[in-house]
Amino acid sequence: MTKDEILEKSRKENKEQDLYEMSVNHAAERAGAVGMIAMAMLLTVIHIMQTGEFDLRLWLVILAESIVSSIYRAVKMRNLREIGWAVFTVIVEIAIFVMEFV
Repeated sequence: MTKDEILEKSRKENKEQDLYEMSVNHAAERAGAVGMIAMAMLLTVIHIMQTGEFDLRLWLVILAESIVSSIYRAVKMRNLREIGWAVFTVIVEIAIFVMEFV
């Protein structure tokens, strides 16, 4: 197999994305998640300072991102650990929802 054939096969397997691009996309997603959590923490602190109360509704939105990511990974990887984590995050989200709205 020549170098060009190997590259072509790799591109087909990675849906026309090279490994560097995939790595950058992964890092960007992680940075976005960290930024989202940092903003939620800041807004939570501001809310507590203004009202004296902790509001879980903002964290429900933050956890939704984690849940969707966990479910997507579990479906794609078909890994027992990933499936367990997805189930756990769904249970936590439901528990927080119940605590906040019921």
